[in-house]
Amino acid sequence: MVEKSLARWLWTHHTKVGREGKARELKKAGVVIDDAGLSHETKSGASERDLVYSGLEDTMCKGMQETVDTARQLGVSYRVAAFVNALKKMEGTYRDAGFTI
Repeated sequence: MVEKSLARWLWTHHTKVGREGKARELKKAGVVIDDAGLSHETKSGASERDLVYSGLEDTMCKGMQETVDTARQLGVSYRVAAFVNALKKMEGTYRDAGFTI
């Protein structure tokens, strides 16, 4: 069920996860998500689960690399670096929404 929820979220928000854009890959693979959030495969190929897991793996690898880079740049632990990265992402989200920090 988690895979379908993530796939639906990707589809409705036109979000690109991973290197290739998983929402686009779902469409290419013939997985169509209707308005009710149900998926329908129109042709064979990579399964919806495989595409979602691939997107999650890409996201986790990218996040880990960002954490390692920040830890090296600041000379801090991975835990502190992950916290710094999270705060930077939150700041960007607030700025994009028009809030001043």
